[in-house]
Parts: sequence; structure tokens; C-alpha cells
Amino acid sequence: MQLLNSHKKKIYGTEKDNTYQFNDYSRYDFNLFSEEEKRKYRDEHYETDLRNAYELGKRLVGKCTSAT
Repeated sequence: MQLLNSHKKKIYGTEKDNTYQFNDYSRYDFNLFSEEEKRKYRDEHYETDLRNAYELGKRLVGKCTSAT
């Protein structure tokens, strides 16, 4: 598991994968995790996650353009 987490950190910039699953939780009977905890995490980490996604995109494009 540690190896997987280190690869996730290298690729995505984080080991965490605490994604918000649904736009409207009231439409689903889903109790594997707390919507409030997911929302709190998303609200606290959105800017960092957005920046990490942008940087990942730049790295992927760089790899694609250098491979051609």
C-alpha cells in the first residue's frame, strides 16, 4: 500500500483520493461515508487539488509533446 501511495503522490501530487462522489447526495441512499466530511474535505482542499490537477496536466502535455 505504501508503494501505491508513493506512486499516487508522484503522479497526482497527493496520496489522498477523498473525492466528492455525487452532486446531490439527497438523491442516493449511500451511507459508506459522510457527505459532511466529504464536503468539508473538498472545501478545505479545493484550491490545492485544483493546482495539483493543473500541474499534472502540464506534465502530461509536456510528456506527450516531447515524445513526438
